Amino acid sequence: MIKTIHFINVAAVTVTIVFYCYEPIYGLITQAFLGGFQILLALITAFKYENEKYVEFKKLIKRYWTLILIAILNATLLFFSTLIGYTSKTYVIITFCIIPMLIACYFVYVTYTVNKNYKKIQS
Repeated sequence: MIKTIHFINVAAVTVTIVFYCYEPIYGLITQAFLGGFQILLALITAFKYENEKYVEFKKLIKRYWTLILIAILNATLLFFSTLIGYTSKTYVIITFCIIPMLIACYFVYVTYTVNKNYKKIQS
């Protein structure tokens, strides 16, 4: 199952990057769907392998959820800074484009690592 999740994850990130290269607004729209999709995949993966003895996976997935939380807090901070009149285009681009794509790439790494090492643990 993890092999399928990894393949789907790589395909979704690749499609998002292609849309960003074609037209950035399409990439941003696709990225919104990618974020929700990856959170769904992360939940499925976390519950599926929750009872496994694979300690490295637990560390990787905790790090992923921490990054998600930081990104949400960062977006919230941006929202409140906009309310008081401070907005920076650079901060908006970093918050809504760069950070989510870095987190998406990290989740590809998580699924790759779990896929690569899961067979060893089962043996």
